[in-house]
This record gives sequence, structure tokens and C-alpha cells, in this order.
Amino acid sequence: MGFLKSSAELETSQEQLVFSLLKHPQSSIRTLHQLKSLHVHLIRTGLHQSSFPVGNFVSRCAALSCMAYAAQLFGQMLEPNSFVWNTMIRGFQQNQEPGNSLSYFNRMRVRSVPPDRFTFPFVIRASADLKDLWRGVCVHGQLFKVGVEVDIFVGTSLIDFYIGCGDLEVAQHVFDELPIKDAVTWTVILSGYVNRGGKMERARELFDTMPIKDLVAWNTMINGWSLTSSTPQIGSCPIIMLLEITRVNI
Repeated sequence: MGFLKSSAELETSQEQLVFSLLKHPQSSIRTLHQLKSLHVHLIRTGLHQSSFPVGNFVSRCAALSCMAYAAQLFGQMLEPNSFVWNTMIRGFQQNQEPGNSLSYFNRMRVRSVPPDRFTFPFVIRASADLKDLWRGVCVHGQLFKVGVEVDIFVGTSLIDFYIGCGDLEVAQHVFDELPIKDAVTWTVILSGYVNRGGKMERARELFDTMPIKDLVAWNTMINGWSLTSSTPQIGSCPIIMLLEITRVNI
């Protein structure tokens, strides 16, 4: 009995170690060798079938650009949930592997795991990375099919995607339909008109309606006017905006 108790205690201790490493991976897991050691602990404790440990393990693989190794562990899971699928999709997209990101999204759907609002931003970004307008439009349609609300994160990703594909009209439509917009959303649509279309008048109209103008938005407008104007004169837009920045003390 004493042996059984000590074995149980040892197993519990190993589980606690694994959870500790996964909870604070930045200070402890920095190499592929360390990842492999943690992988062994996951298998020994049976946690290689648990979504939370595996999802966090995949996140660490992504941070170390070891997505091929993450795919090995993922392949051992019998029933990965949406958290693990999303982590794989995000990891591939963040490691400049948009094709794999979209492949895992397709596999997720084949396995009848419903995507959620954490899935779509990275799938949309992967489509943007590939400049695949048709794929992005299909993903946009999937949002409505599965009933996922277009929140700030999904909406901003869509706006950025359509701008990248040169469709400012649809980007503006998505922007207009968003019930809540943050500074990033405003800056993305603003940058689209400035950098993609060179439509400074329309950009100025949007800029004037922004509830809060941060330094990024100011710089976007000033750079845009500087690129589309000749030598600045007193009263020109770049100079006026520089004076306005000074006045509002940004």
C-alpha cells in the first residue's frame, strides 16, 4: 500500500510539474530538447490527451517555431477540442505557414468541431497572407453559417483582409456593420484609404469622426498627406495636423 501511495504521489507530483511548466513556459522551455522532455512528461502522466496541457504545449512550440513537432503531439490526440484546433491554426499562421493554417481549419470542419470567434481571425489572416480573395470570402460566409458574431477581432481581421485584397468597398461595409470599434479598427480602415487607395479626402472624413485619435492615427494621416502633396505650404494639411497634434498634446 505504501508503494501504491508513493506511486500516486509521484504521479501527482509529475502532473503538477507539467502544469507548472506549461503555465509559466517562458522562463523554462526555450529549446526543442526541453520541449521533447516536456512531451515525455505529458505522455507519462496521460496529459497528452488533455486539451489544456496540449494547447499550451502547442503555443510554446509556436513560440519556438517548432510547429512540425506540435503537429506530432496533436496527431496523438483522440479528440482535440476547439481550443487545441485554434492553437494549431494560430501557430501555423504566426509562423508564416498560412497553407497549413487553412488545412487545419478544413480538417477541423471535417471532424465536426465547430469553429468559434477565436478560430476565424487567424483563418482570415491566413487567407490574407495568401492573398486568396475567394478563400477569404468563403470564410466570411462561414461566419454567418455557424452563427459566430462578427466582433471587434473578427471584424478588424476582415477589414484588413479586404483592404489587402484591394476591395475597400467591402472593407468599408464590414467597418460600418461593426457595432463596436476600437482604435485598431479605426486605424486599419484609415490606413486602407491612405496606403491602398490614396483617398486622402475620404481618410480625412473618417479621421474627423474618430472618437479617440491616437498617435498612430495622426501619423497615418500626416504620412499620407506628405506622400500625396508637393512641398508643404502654410495652411496645408500636413502642417495643420502637426499643429493640431501639438495643441492636443499627444
